[in-house]
Amino acid sequence: MLKALIVEDNAEFSAFLKSLLEVRFPTAMILQALDADEAMQHCSLNKLDKLDIVLVDISLPGGVNGLALTQWIRQNGTSPPVVILTNHDLPEYRLEAERIGADRFLSKASSTTEEIVVAVEELA
Repeated sequence: MLKALIVEDNAEFSAFLKSLLEVRFPTAMILQALDADEAMQHCSLNKLDKLDIVLVDISLPGGVNGLALTQWIRQNGTSPPVVILTNHDLPEYRLEAERIGADRFLSKASSTTEEIVVAVEELA
């Protein structure tokens, strides 16, 4: 059974991702967080090694963005694969995501639903 965490402040896009994953993985447990603080709480409660994948937006409300959250995930125990899924498709963000250990970087504007599903299948 897939256990995923979606960290996305846009409720509509988060619901879209959740629905996309539930269609492909009917028995999946999909957790959602609106910001990094909520995501960190989910990670602490569910133990990072029990999550199969985390999908993270870069732009999040509060003081911690998706890149800093990814770094926090990498530094705290056995880490699940992390997919950065963002509107901010800039070379400096791609480089930083790679440097901190994100497993995949996808642009919301140019990635298809199939590419998102394939990334989850390959990494989870």
